[in-house]
Amino acid sequence: MPYIKRVVKAGRVLEITKYYSGRYGHHERNAPPVAKTPDKTERSNRKRQERELAWLLDTNFEDKRDALVTLSWREDQIPPDSSERMKKDASNFFRRMRKSYQQKGKDLRYVYTMEIGPKGSRHIHAVISEADLSEIQNCWDGVVNVVPLFSDGNYDKIAEYFVKYSVKTEETEGIKVGRRYSSSRNLKKPKVVKTVVNAATFKETPGQRKGYTLDESRTEIGINEETGLKYARFVYISVAPAQQETKSRGGQANGRKRGAGRDPARDA
Repeated sequence: MPYIKRVVKAGRVLEITKYYSGRYGHHERNAPPVAKTPDKTERSNRKRQERELAWLLDTNFEDKRDALVTLSWREDQIPPDSSERMKKDASNFFRRMRKSYQQKGKDLRYVYTMEIGPKGSRHIHAVISEADLSEIQNCWDGVVNVVPLFSDGNYDKIAEYFVKYSVKTEETEGIKVGRRYSSSRNLKKPKVVKTVVNAATFKETPGQRKGYTLDESRTEIGINEETGLKYARFVYISVAPAQQETKSRGGQANGRKRGAGRDPARDA
């Protein structure tokens, strides 16, 4: 039975997912139909949002150069319960940041979400390109926390938390707040390629990829809760240039023999 192979290239991340779809006629014999429930649909939508945000972050941001930034208000400045005031403050902050970057010949890129906690906490969480503490403090009249990115170019945990913060905000306000996150318009899109594979077998073991290491902590093999069909997801991280050079010096002949010039997504 055919299955879908989705290959995503996002920065240093190569993500390969294989899954069956009822659209292409795959059905388990004698398997009862999977009933969709609001909870299953919500979990599925949240996973999709986390995945798409992670791809966007992976494509546009880098370790050490860019940073995870949390903006907070001083006690005498905390905005009311509504998120509208927070949106306005965030908009003004990024407008000032954009002007500051332009004056320095830099290109501002960002993604942010808001967090309103049930006990009154108010935060804006953002990933900002070339973030500088003093520059941010000049543009934000409040509390600032800056942490350089350091996740080998894979920012799915940040994406997970951003979606979680957005959900918390909705639960606190009791209304939909729109998109889970906002971003600058100059972000690059990840490269996503889907193909229908006409094969009866479904390989559940990850292969070797030249120039990449497998992130085993993010390997997933199981059953899609919403469709009831099998899937496998493998995430690879490209080796840093210095590491690639070291490997090539130590085993150049073997490297060429195994796969020089090959597409890293082939045979996945």
